[in-house]
Parts: sequence; structure tokens; C-alpha cells
Amino acid sequence: MSRVATVRDGVDFAESLRSFLLVRVAEMASAVFRTDQTGEQFAESFGALARRTAAEVTLLCRRCFDDGQAGLERLVRSRVYSIHS
Repeated sequence: MSRVATVRDGVDFAESLRSFLLVRVAEMASAVFRTDQTGEQFAESFGALARRTAAEVTLLCRRCFDDGQAGLERLVRSRVYSIHS
């Protein structure tokens, strides 16, 4: 990743992302295993959780990268390119 996006000095991006995802994956697993919701309620609440997670991971990345949004865009483009290659 270092050739794609530069992380700010003093930031451990891998650990920051790992810590964030540990919390979010646990929240998502809890949401999946809830039995007190109808299918429609689940879809609404899980969709909201997924949107919030996407927004927050985007913000985390932007704050960790030296050049913010530009670094995030390069990272996403490189990952999409590698998937399609």
C-alpha cells in the first residue's frame, strides 16, 4: 500500500483499521443473529449499519492518509484494478 497511499507520521494504519473493524464486525454479527426483528426490520437496520460503517471507514482512511481524499481514491482505484486484472 505504501506506493499507493502515504500514511501520516505517527499513525499505525493497519492497527487503526484492525481496531475499527473488530468493533464493526462484532456489531454486524450481533445484528445478523438478532431474532427479534422481521426481515424488513433487519434489512433496514443492517443497511443503516453498513452505510455507517462505510462512511466511518472512509473518514478513518482520509484522516490517516497524508493527502486525505486523494490517497483514499488511489487506494480504492488500485484495489478495484487488482480485482479486475
